[in-house]
Amino acid sequence: MDKESGCPSETETLLGRVSVAKHWQRILHKHPELEVTFSDPCRAIVLALERPCIVARSRRDSRVYVFYRCSPEGPDIAVIVKYPQGVPGSGFILTAYPTRKPPRGDPVWPKPGNGRERG
Repeated sequence: MDKESGCPSETETLLGRVSVAKHWQRILHKHPELEVTFSDPCRAIVLALERPCIVARSRRDSRVYVFYRCSPEGPDIAVIVKYPQGVPGSGFILTAYPTRKPPRGDPVWPKPGNGRERG
């Protein structure tokens, strides 16, 4: 746990480990609405990484993935992660933001048609 941000230094995803706390200040600087939209933005990001509704691979960069967490009681969140060496592997968060739109890109999880698109 990072003392300054209160975020875990890393978390485990379906595709590998992701550094969280290391880029925390940059994420909040780029998207200050995270602190307004979510009572605990770090928890929202970690939940999106650990229990996403959808994971999609970028069509522009095969090392970039969008972890999308849908929430029936509040706003959804998208967390963009880059795995420099590919997956499985270690990655880092490029950015995160509240959204109402599921990610575009090539679905990685759940596989299309398995009935688990929301959760």
